[in-house]
Amino acid sequence: MSPLRVGLAGCGRLAEIAYLPALVSLSGLSLVAVADPDAGRRELAVGLALRLGEKRPTAYRETGEMLERAALDGLVLATPAVAHPADAAAAAEAGVAALVEKPPAADAEGAQRIASLAPAAWIGFNRRFGPLAGMRDRLMPGEHTDLHLELQYRRESWGSVTVRDDALIDLAPHLADLALWLAAATPVEVRTVWLTPRRARLELKTTNGRALIACATDRPHRERAEAFAADGRRLWSWRTGGLAHNALARLRRGEHGLVASIRAQLAAYEAVLRGGSPGALARASDGLEAMRVVDAARESWGRGGAVVSLAAAVGTGA
Repeated sequence: MSPLRVGLAGCGRLAEIAYLPALVSLSGLSLVAVADPDAGRRELAVGLALRLGEKRPTAYRETGEMLERAALDGLVLATPAVAHPADAAAAAEAGVAALVEKPPAADAEGAQRIASLAPAAWIGFNRRFGPLAGMRDRLMPGEHTDLHLELQYRRESWGSVTVRDDALIDLAPHLADLALWLAAATPVEVRTVWLTPRRARLELKTTNGRALIACATDRPHRERAEAFAADGRRLWSWRTGGLAHNALARLRRGEHGLVASIRAQLAAYEAVLRGGSPGALARASDGLEAMRVVDAARESWGRGGAVVSLAAAVGTGA
């Protein structure tokens, strides 16, 4: 089969480290265009694509211009979250089902706009394609499951180009989606235990149990996930990162650790573009559920840590 023609909107740090290397490594996808308002970032993306063996992609300043002038089968949106609803809508108007990097939008209202598009957009919750994918199969659908999920990193070490989101919008969507996806559950209510610009801790009640979610943007990289049965038995535990692990990772050469999960996610995106099964690829409705949790968590903190029902969460239209 001929490679599908893909555009990449947003040439920031994630595109540089993960999306560009992953895209050019897949024979079924061809990066034909990039877009970014920053000329330097556009040039860097084009140069990196060439160094990785891709043909020169055409560079555009705006996502809309790329959609108008480039013949695309798919579009990866790695732009800031506030731009996602408009960019995804422009892609849908052009007949392209976009893959929208997380968070899908700045709030549930924006995520709802994306969920209403046709053709349907998809959401880049890449941790569905990491080591936890196998852990999901070890949980019994419908049975009570309690999850402890943690994700932290030092934002300064990441080197983000423009995004300065707080920890809740930066990391909690990943963990909210993981909690709902791993347990095959839907959200019921949220209570925020702690919230600052750099740290967030919340309790999420689901139709299948509870999830304790903790995230931080001012600590060394570490990820942890544990699952417990109703009687307290630990079903499984997984973790990565920590000071020793991070020090060894810096000494190793090769692709960044994110590339593997992004590559698998892009392969699933290619499959749906060709009419196949999405596998673990997140739907726009999944992105909406995650952002409903985030909005409810922010409302909970504003109300002194009160429990917020997802039926009445801010921005859901419920």
